[in-house]
Amino acid sequence: MDATADPDRRPSTAPATPDRERPTGRAEDDRAPPSSGRRGPRAVLALGVVLGAVYLARAALVRPGAFGLDFRVYYHTAAAALAAAPIYGVAHGPHPTFTYLYPPATLLGFAPLLALPELAAYLVHVVGQLALAAGAARLIVRYLDGAGAALARIDRALIYAYALASVHAVPSLVYGQVNLAVTAGLVAGFAALETGRERAAGVAFGLAAFLKLFPALVGLWLLRRRAWGAIGAAVATGAVGFAVGLAAFGPGATEAYVVEAVLGRATRSAFAGGLPPGASYLTLLRPASVLLPSLGPAAWTALAAAALAPVVAAAYRATATRRDRLVGAYVTLAGTLLVLPSYPIYAVVLLFPQVPLLYLLDGRPGRFFLAGTALLGATVRLDDVRRHLLPAFPDTVAGPAAAVLEPLLTLASPQLIGILATLVGCLTYATGRGRDGPPEPERGGAARNA
Repeated sequence: MDATADPDRRPSTAPATPDRERPTGRAEDDRAPPSSGRRGPRAVLALGVVLGAVYLARAALVRPGAFGLDFRVYYHTAAAALAAAPIYGVAHGPHPTFTYLYPPATLLGFAPLLALPELAAYLVHVVGQLALAAGAARLIVRYLDGAGAALARIDRALIYAYALASVHAVPSLVYGQVNLAVTAGLVAGFAALETGRERAAGVAFGLAAFLKLFPALVGLWLLRRRAWGAIGAAVATGAVGFAVGLAAFGPGATEAYVVEAVLGRATRSAFAGGLPPGASYLTLLRPASVLLPSLGPAAWTALAAAALAPVVAAAYRATATRRDRLVGAYVTLAGTLLVLPSYPIYAVVLLFPQVPLLYLLDGRPGRFFLAGTALLGATVRLDDVRRHLLPAFPDTVAGPAAAVLEPLLTLASPQLIGILATLVGCLTYATGRGRDGPPEPERGGAARNA
């Protein structure tokens, strides 16, 4: 189990270089929707925070052992590394199957915490993750201010609360995960890219991808934007990270990381024969493995990629306006989660495109996106339904309900349906017609490369 960057600055007021995009036939400018339509975004953000509180309370009452579970793996693996013990393929910590999955250099970030007792180290780690989440929220608020969203105090408070304590953020805090650090890197990268600071964006994206490999697929969006400076900086950041690992722990640790953590996960499949109803995954591999159980992971991944390709192609057609770019970025991240065997805990990485789109995407696309984001917070599995919902009804109701819910929740979780609904909203926006307003140019170097 799975065991930051340059601060944003306000956009320059200097004239921007026009974005070299062909006209898209859109009759809409890039102004934010009127503030009178804020009830939807506020309700969705508030729902996410309430569900986060429910998750925290349930973990404290039902699963207290979950607190710090992943962090203890990081903590004890760092201690083992300093003692020259094997790092990968060995369970360090309380759980016999949880092993360290990140590059060797990342252990240097956990090593200073060894000066503290385990509980104190976990609390310091959580505070650090919260600080990064607060920084990400600040960048999002600045971005929306630059978009003319005219956020009220309640909007700002909800954005901060959602970033720090939503149902997507709380699980990472409970387990002591590093997903909020990855999210902060992605938010910083997108914010820097929007203001034309490609090298800063590349460093932020590179740090996020170095920690957890899947953000590397953001490179597809950078290629679409022709953000060569960002691509170069991201590659250089990853290279420096591996060089640090080689210097600190030797080539054996890096080789073991590639063999055990990278290739080992790629060859293991929890989907063989179809995913069990109680399994927790946020991916199109779930329905693919259920409907076509005789195929292997490579074929399921190819099918998922083929299903998403038209959505990505539509979203990548235009980058002229702020909303165009948000939709393209969101489709990239959401598509990454759906193509890979992702856990629901990774939904937090959608934070930056997700929150601005809640405020800036209106009309039918906005309604799809609002509904999908709300459903994405429904971390409900068939086991939960069996234990907590069905017993409240008589057998005459519970029996037929179970017969209907079991195949449905085996095929697709509510969260999967939610993220697919957000992609429907993005596709509806990307394929819309009758919007011919002037595009909003990007600022700085990004405009020249779009």
